[in-house]
Amino acid sequence: MKIGDVLFIIVGIIIGLMLGSFLLGIALSLIAQEAVVQEIQRLYEHRFILLLCGIALYYCSYIVTRTVIKRTTREEIFIADTGFGKVSVSLIAVRDIVRRVLRRCEQIKKYKLDMYAKARKLIVKISIRQWEGGNIFGKTEEINADLKAKLHKVMGLEENVEVTIKIDKIEPEDHTRGFIRETAPEE
Repeated sequence: MKIGDVLFIIVGIIIGLMLGSFLLGIALSLIAQEAVVQEIQRLYEHRFILLLCGIALYYCSYIVTRTVIKRTTREEIFIADTGFGKVSVSLIAVRDIVRRVLRRCEQIKKYKLDMYAKARKLIVKISIRQWEGGNIFGKTEEINADLKAKLHKVMGLEENVEVTIKIDKIEPEDHTRGFIRETAPEE
């Protein structure tokens, strides 16, 4: 999200909270009727500011609605053209396949998985915390190849998958895996 979008959302939330508290004050008789009438008359004098606030609220509502719709559709299904025709697959099922492939790799300590479908293409982004030792680039290529092979075997996907693997951190093996460091004997 862009910084302008975030600012409009914050302004919209503040205006919404103020308007909501104003309406609650009226409903619970915390604000006198004369004060409400005076406030409305005062607001009537500043119509241009009200116009700008109204446009900002509409814009914030539009952004929030668009973001919510984008997230819900992003999590639903992936439609792929295979040799058998068009197939729709739940991204949750694909996520389970990816997790199984990643669990088989002993060199991975933790991973974060982000998946979405875009223009009939499945995009898989994996952030990995890896144990120290071994060929890092060879391991990422191996994971990438295993993942593509498994998705091709299970769903018939080959060129419709884009896998990006990012190594966030390499963890030392000696203290995190439970290995005991050798120490000098006490004298």
